[in-house]
Amino acid sequence: MVSKIDPGQIYFITELDQKTKNSTGYYKIGIVRNQRITFDRIKEHQTGNPHRLYAAEVIITDAAYMVEGMLHGKFHAKRVSQEWFHFTPTELATVVAEAKRLSGIYGPVLSSLRSTYSVTPSNSVLTLTGKDLKKAEDLRDKAYKLDKKIMSRKYQMKAIELALQTATSIHGLGIDGVTYVEHKQKTTKFSLTEWKKSATPAQLKACEKAVKPKDDFRFLYPKNKGKAAKKDLKNPHWKSVLTVEFNQYETNLKAFIPNPTSAFKETSLSRTKAFEKMHEEYAEHLVEQELLNIELQTIILEMRAICQNHEEVQGICEWKRKPQKPEINESLMKKNYPADTVKPKFMTTTNEKSEVKVYGFRPYI
Repeated sequence: MVSKIDPGQIYFITELDQKTKNSTGYYKIGIVRNQRITFDRIKEHQTGNPHRLYAAEVIITDAAYMVEGMLHGKFHAKRVSQEWFHFTPTELATVVAEAKRLSGIYGPVLSSLRSTYSVTPSNSVLTLTGKDLKKAEDLRDKAYKLDKKIMSRKYQMKAIELALQTATSIHGLGIDGVTYVEHKQKTTKFSLTEWKKSATPAQLKACEKAVKPKDDFRFLYPKNKGKAAKKDLKNPHWKSVLTVEFNQYETNLKAFIPNPTSAFKETSLSRTKAFEKMHEEYAEHLVEQELLNIELQTIILEMRAICQNHEEVQGICEWKRKPQKPEINESLMKKNYPADTVKPKFMTTTNEKSEVKVYGFRPYI
C-alpha cells in the first residue's frame, strides 16, 4: 500500500525533438514510490506518444510526494497541463536544484515521521511557543486558504455539472463530446453484507484481513470557531463564507431533475459554443482542485511532522490515530467459501439506473 510518506523517486521526464536531438522543453514532474522505478513510468507514458521519452533527471528521496507537491506549487506559472511544465535548460537546472534542496530538508523529517505515522499517539496535547507556534499558525492559515479555494472550485464545478446535466435532458447519447449517459442494468449479484448476517464466527474469522490504522488529521480553523471544516457541499461554514458560489450551486441543484432510464432516447444534443465554454470551465475547476489538494496535502505533511506522536497541537490541529478491527474481505470469502457465492439467499438485486456524466477532459478541439 502506497503512503504519502514513502520514499521514492522524483522524475523529470521529457520528449526528444527528432530534429535537434534535444528536449522539446516539456517536462513531466512526477514520482514513483515503493518498488516502482522511473523507467516503469516512461514505458507507460511512451504508449501513444510519437516522441521518444527519456528521464532528464531522477532524484532519489525520502520525501517524494511532499517535494513533488512543493515543486508543482512553486513553478505553477510554468505549467502547461497538469503535471507537464515548460522549462528552458537554465530553468530546468533551477527546478532540479530546488528539488534537491527540498529533499535535503524534508527527507529526514518524513523519514523520522514513519515510526509514528500509524501508531496511536503516546502524548495528548503539544503546546508550542515562539517561532515554532508562528510556523504552525502559518501552516494552518495556508491550509485554510487552500481549503477555501478548493471549496470555491468545487461549488463552481458542481454548478456547471448540474447545468450540463439539466441541458442533456433525455438525450441518451449526451451532448456531443461534453456529457454522456451511464446506464446500469438491473442486476442480481452476491452480497457480502447478506452473507455476513448468517456466517458463523469461524467463517468470519477465516475471512478477516487487517486494515490500516485510523488516520484522522484535521486543522482547527479560527475562522470556523476553532473547529475543522470538512470539504462538504452542505458544510455550514463554507455555505456562509462562499455565499455566491453556494447559491449558484443550490439554484442549479433545485433545477435538476434526474430522469429514469426509460425516459432516455437514442438521441444526442449538438455541442454549442456555450456548452464548450461551460465544459472548459468545468475541466479547469476539476484540474485545479486536484492541484490545490496536492498542495494542501504537502502542508498537512509538514504539520504532521511537527505533531509527531501527539494527538493534538493546541489550537492548530488534531491527529487521531488508532488501530482498526480487521475487515471481512470479499476476495478471501469467495476463495474460502465459493459455493456460498451462488446461493439465492445471499443474492441482492439492484434496479436499473441511468446517470448523466460530464467528461473530465475535452475530447475535441
